[in-house]
Amino acid sequence: MPSAKQIAKNVAWFGGHVLFNPKRWWSIGLFRWSWRMLLARFSWIVEHEAARCSQWYTSWQRHALVGREIRSIINLRGHNPKDLWWKRETRFAAMHNIEHHDTALSSRDLPPAERLIDLVNALENAARPFLLKCAGGQDRTGFAAALYLIICDGWQARDAALHQFDRWPGPKAEQNQEWLQHFFRYAEMEARGEPIAVWIRERYQHLAFIEWLDRNDLRNTYRGVQR
Repeated sequence: MPSAKQIAKNVAWFGGHVLFNPKRWWSIGLFRWSWRMLLARFSWIVEHEAARCSQWYTSWQRHALVGREIRSIINLRGHNPKDLWWKRETRFAAMHNIEHHDTALSSRDLPPAERLIDLVNALENAARPFLLKCAGGQDRTGFAAALYLIICDGWQARDAALHQFDRWPGPKAEQNQEWLQHFFRYAEMEARGEPIAVWIRERYQHLAFIEWLDRNDLRNTYRGVQR
């Protein structure tokens, strides 16, 4: 049985020589993935009401949700029954009587109305406290978290909602992802005081959003339209 000192030495070597060695270009991405895998970056959006995290990969991460009394999961990666992470996630939710909602959102492609309506329905109807998650827990989850705060508190919460994009550790939005934040400026202008959930259900049109982005020289903030 190796000693604690030997284990610590081996972990330090693995971290320094394999996971984060600047001479190995692939190690930086592996380091970031491993760090995300270990922590899953859980945090509350609204204490004991709504939370967010990245995809989790270990059993202790999943059981941490039970300790926080999470009652539902809103998975922003969509319905993926062939993927192992989705099978484990839904199996765990069923074992612990946690609701599981699949809603597909892209970080680079603009959502048609039915996609946003599906997300609004999940945010309004999911049992609380709920957990929002995507893959990295940053862009799509930040968008959904911001949307939830505006649904709950109205347009006066827009600044606090946009802070959801800044509070998360990691790189900022990349090219074709900036539309996620521009959406709320566009939505507030178009809604004219109407609740955002009502506006999305009744008047949001992705073609009009595209026209607004292009007219304001924001064509590179999105890639295309989500299918």
